[in-house]
Amino acid sequence: MDGYAVNYDFGRGWFDRVQFERCGLIRLEGWYSGEGLREFEFPRCFIAEEEIPLFQVFRAYRPDVAAALKSDNSYQGLVLTYRVSEQLASEPTRFSFHGEIIFNKTDGFQVAEPAYLHLLDAHDVLHRQDIYGFGPPSSTVIDEVFELAKTLPPPILDFGCGSGALVKKLRDEGIEAYGLELERAPIVESLLPEVKPFINLYKGGFPLPYKSGEFQSVFATEVIEHVEAYDDALNEIARITSRNFTMTVPDIGSIPICHHNYVVPWHLLESTHVNFFTQTSLGRLLEKHFSEVEFARICPITINDSLWFVSLVGICRKADESNPEVT
Repeated sequence: MDGYAVNYDFGRGWFDRVQFERCGLIRLEGWYSGEGLREFEFPRCFIAEEEIPLFQVFRAYRPDVAAALKSDNSYQGLVLTYRVSEQLASEPTRFSFHGEIIFNKTDGFQVAEPAYLHLLDAHDVLHRQDIYGFGPPSSTVIDEVFELAKTLPPPILDFGCGSGALVKKLRDEGIEAYGLELERAPIVESLLPEVKPFINLYKGGFPLPYKSGEFQSVFATEVIEHVEAYDDALNEIARITSRNFTMTVPDIGSIPICHHNYVVPWHLLESTHVNFFTQTSLGRLLEKHFSEVEFARICPITINDSLWFVSLVGICRKADESNPEVT
């Protein structure tokens, strides 16, 4: 979020600053001591030569203004928002008020269309199913996930492989990899054609359609939180891997870490998440099946002064049966 000073006095009020949000909102912030906004002539926003319509107007809590004016009304803050498309964001921005230029930014700013964009201005009353939704499988693999997976000895099974993106990336590196997924329309439609022969679509349930120890390694990224019978799933994964299992799940610890920032990470809102693991609870589950369990965290994010991680990683190994002291 980029902020710029304005410091424009217009008599009964003041424009303090302009804020640019990555979701495409521009906020002009200040205060106005008038009782109503009906007669207020709002500033006009231009990007290049195109005027951007006023999106929303609202009052804000400004006890500093109330104290300075010796007023009992602490809600004299004024916020005007303007909504910008990604295509226009690279152009200069200016504000005019009563024909006078009060702000001019000669370069553009970053805009990335956010998830849940409709929550900015949906016209209808929304319900739980409208917010806690889910989308199609991702067609990309982030570096941190790939680096975890490629260290595993093949053959590797990607349990809950989605579109097959990780299977493809591993095979592109010459690593023998396969995928397992539920046979349902969003999966079938998203499968990458290059890896279809290496992906097994099944109806779900247990046992899994593989022999015991068929794979040296199993990998499951952001999957086990979706499986109601998670203990059965882990039991089966332990059966079909002869050596290694690595998994990632959303890090629920991000909620208390972000509490004082009034933030809930958006990934946790997905409607098909039915299990939420701490490092303690996940460790207790994994230690039932594997002799060695370690943890990592990936995708660090800082909000204000708080560092949190998108995902918790469990890295598991079985003991070498031919030499129990070797893991």
